[in-house]
Amino acid sequence: MGKKWVYLFTEGNADMRELLGGKGANLAEMTNIGLPVPQGFTITTEACTQYYEDGREINDEIMGQINEHIEKMEQITGKKFGDMENPLLVSVRSGARASMPGMMDTILNLGLNEDVVNVIAQKSGNPRWAWDCYRRFIQMYSDVVMEVGKKYFEELIDKMKAERGVKLDVELTADDLKELASQFKAEYKEKITNKIHELLEDSQIDESRIAQEVTVFADKVCVDEELVRLDSHIKAMREDLLKGGTVGRRLDFIAQEMNREANTTLSKTSDPEISDHAIMLKTDIEKVREQIQNIE
Repeated sequence: MGKKWVYLFTEGNADMRELLGGKGANLAEMTNIGLPVPQGFTITTEACTQYYEDGREINDEIMGQINEHIEKMEQITGKKFGDMENPLLVSVRSGARASMPGMMDTILNLGLNEDVVNVIAQKSGNPRWAWDCYRRFIQMYSDVVMEVGKKYFEELIDKMKAERGVKLDVELTADDLKELASQFKAEYKEKITNKIHELLEDSQIDESRIAQEVTVFADKVCVDEELVRLDSHIKAMREDLLKGGTVGRRLDFIAQEMNREANTTLSKTSDPEISDHAIMLKTDIEKVREQIQNIE
C-alpha cells in the first residue's frame, strides 16, 4: 500500500499536528469530540514537501488520493460538485505545523459557477446573496490562485456604486452583483492574458532562428531535435496575443502540441544541451496551459 497523503477529519487527531498542520489537527480533534464540524479532508504537510521536491507539481499518487477524498466528501455530505439539485461548495484553507502570519488566504465557495449560482439563488430564495457569493469567489480565486490583485475588482465595485449612486456594497442589488460577476470574469481574462503575454516575452528564444518557422496555428508539426519548430510555436502564441487574438482552444491546442513535441524530443535526444532546453520549455508550457485552461 502506498503512502497516505490525505486524511478525512475523522481519521486525524490533535497529536497529528506535524502531519496535518495545526488547523487540520484541530479540525480532526473537534470532529472526534463530537462538535458539529462540516466534514472535509486535509492534505498532509508531507504532500506539500513532496510537491516542491517534484518541481512544484502534484504527482499522480497525491492527485489520485485527493480525487478519492472528494468522492468520499460527496458521499458524507450527500452533495456533489456541479450538481443541479444539491451542489457541493467547499472552502480551501492553508495550514502549517506552526502558525505563520501572512499565509495564503482562504478561498470560499469553491464549486460555484454560472449554473450552480442560479441553483443556489433559487433554493435559498435570496438571489442577491447567491450572486454576492459568486462574485466574491471569482475575486478570491483570481487573487489567491492566479495572483490577479484585489484592487482591480475593488475598482469595479467602486465604479458601480458611483454609477448607482450608493455608498455601501450592501446597497447593490442582485442584478448589480450579477453584472459585477460578469465584469470580474472579464477583468480576470484580461489580466491573465497579459500574464501569458509577459511569460512568453520572458522566454529565452533566439528570434533569428525561428523568424521563418511560424506556421499556421492549427497545423501539427514534425519533431525537430533542435527544437526550432517547438520554439516557433512559442513565437506563434506570442504573436497571436499581440494581434489581440483569442486565447482559448486554439492556444490550448498549440500548448498541447508543444508539450507533445517536448516529450518526444526528450525521448529521442542524447544531447544534454537539447535535453535541458526541452525540460525548461516543458516547464514553461505547463505553466501556460494552466493559465489558458482558466481563461475560458
